[in-house]
Amino acid sequence: MTNLSARRPAAPLRASSRGTPPEPGGAALRRIGLLFLWAATIAGIAWGLRWTERAARAGGGAPRCQLVWVDLPPWLTLPDNEWVLREVTSAAGLRENDDLHDPQLCARIGEGLAGSPWVARVERIRRHADGTLTVRATFREPAACVEARGRVYLVDQDGVRLPPEYPADAIDPTNPSNPLLIVGVSTPAPPAGVVWAGKIDPNRPAPELEAGLKLVRHFREAAVQGRLPFRSSIRAIDVANFDLKENAFDGRLRIRTIYPRCYIRWGEPPGAEYPVEPTANRKLDMLRSLYVEQGQFPDGQILDVRKAEGIEKRAFPGVEGRR
Repeated sequence: MTNLSARRPAAPLRASSRGTPPEPGGAALRRIGLLFLWAATIAGIAWGLRWTERAARAGGGAPRCQLVWVDLPPWLTLPDNEWVLREVTSAAGLRENDDLHDPQLCARIGEGLAGSPWVARVERIRRHADGTLTVRATFREPAACVEARGRVYLVDQDGVRLPPEYPADAIDPTNPSNPLLIVGVSTPAPPAGVVWAGKIDPNRPAPELEAGLKLVRHFREAAVQGRLPFRSSIRAIDVANFDLKENAFDGRLRIRTIYPRCYIRWGEPPGAEYPVEPTANRKLDMLRSLYVEQGQFPDGQILDVRKAEGIEKRAFPGVEGRR
């Protein structure tokens, strides 16, 4: 009897429920060969790019690096202040032969910029394929001039000294385009880039300087608003009596005018008046009304604005006998 089971054809291959069926040996080899071909191609492209980059550098084809400033504050875009930006750019230390692909380039540039007295903080440095290094930074803007020992120095609103310095007679403090002048600071000028500190806390401005800067800011804001018509009559903000040791009857802050026998007893810095003095705005309104009414401040009088009811006028010492 013929054995039917021995002649039964082999069962066809079926797809496994767990994956794809195994390929015949030749197809698997072809697939492995394609993988090796792709890997070799990618490696060749990478090698070619590196070779091209080396060749471009060797042949002088690499782009020349240059700094480009972004989001500059308005004061640094004025033609008169171009010299400041040149100083800061020089501090970056960018060299003609610097390599754009140097991994330490941005860090080195940032360190150089951070050492400039004009730069409070380096926010970001980015390099681009065309060789530009875009830089965003926070700058220290001159807020006032400070006179000390016959020299005048620039400081920012936080009391940090800025370069350069000038002889005292080289600055016209009554020119509205110049920063207001502060006189009477007790401590000597620090190096550029360092806070003009007092005798107690080396990390904060001297208390009298800090008070003077608050009044400078108030006057500057008032000038922008058109509320300081007597700006050209202000010679200096005097902070020498901040501790009341020079004259207990004068204010902590005094305003020296262009009139040799007229000064203003201002008193406390803005924000510190309550409850003994009127606000800085009220004091300013009183002075503005007097100035507009008379066209100037009265030479021969001391003007005291520390009382809410109005300006108290006192004869300048020595003037009474000549009248």
